[in-house]
Parts: sequence; C-alpha cells; structure tokens
Amino acid sequence: MTSLPDLEHLNLVAFLQGAGLENFEEDAVYLNDIVDVFLTTMPPAIDELDDAIQQANLTEIKRIGHSLKGAMPTFGALRLGQLCEMLDDAAKHQDLRAVTRLLPQIRIEFEGVLGDMVRLREYSQKLL
Repeated sequence: MTSLPDLEHLNLVAFLQGAGLENFEEDAVYLNDIVDVFLTTMPPAIDELDDAIQQANLTEIKRIGHSLKGAMPTFGALRLGQLCEMLDDAAKHQDLRAVTRLLPQIRIEFEGVLGDMVRLREYSQKLL
C-alpha cells in the first residue's frame, strides 16, 4: 500500500467529500481524473483572474472569483476557497484595492495547492 503524500494546502476529508470519493485507493482512476481536471482548468482560470485584475475589470474579477470560490472546496482547497470568497466579495463591493491586495495571497496559496495536486497525481498514478 502506498502512503498518502504529505499535503499542506489540501484538506483530504473535504476532497473526499467534495469529489464523492469513498477511498483514494479504491477510486484511484477517478482520483486521477479529478486531479487532471484541476491541473488543466485551474491554472488558466488563475491567469484569467490576473489579467482581469490588471485591466481593473471588476465584473470579470467577480465572475472568476465566484467560480473559484465554488470550485475550491470540491478539490479540498479550503483556504484558497476562502481567499476567493473574499475576492468575490471585494469585487462585488467595487473595492479594487482589496482585490489587488488579495491577488498575491491567492497566487501563493494556489501554488501550494498546485504542488499538492501534483503530489496527489503522483500518488494516484502509483495506485493504477
């Protein structure tokens, strides 16, 4: 049996619940698929967010922040989800300064989540 990787930015219980998984080992194929979805869809979304912030497009920032806020708990990225919720709220209140202050925190947390997802993919590949 392969031991779970050490994950600092993902809550495994939330990940299991959000993804509808019973057990990582029994659902290795599905786990691998979920991780691949994250790795292919989330980096471009974060880049879109960065572009929207550079353009001071609060409508687009709110749309992306709202989408990320909803998706992150499904992947077990609870802290990132909270930051995206704060971003969504700041954009809703037209507070571009708060949005701009949140972006570095979101980027740092996202990089941590991304690293954890890569480790989780390596783990799931060993189970296949």
